[in-house]
Amino acid sequence: MKDEGAKLNHWMMDAEKGFLLAPMRAGIRLTTGAELADLDSPPQYKQLAAAEKVVRKLLSTGARPCMPDMKR
Repeated sequence: MKDEGAKLNHWMMDAEKGFLLAPMRAGIRLTTGAELADLDSPPQYKQLAAAEKVVRKLLSTGARPCMPDMKR
């Protein structure tokens, strides 16, 4: 996941939903279970997509209004 404002200081796992989040320099790594398939099989992203949907709700950055006179 690209850094879109959400930050993690430590890894976080949800065993019930089946994913792990880990802080990385470039953003947040989302990982799910291993896919058991033939070496030549194309990757299946269904499990990862489902986990990403849950995580985006969990780490919602919410509304971040900006004013013209705000300093960074």
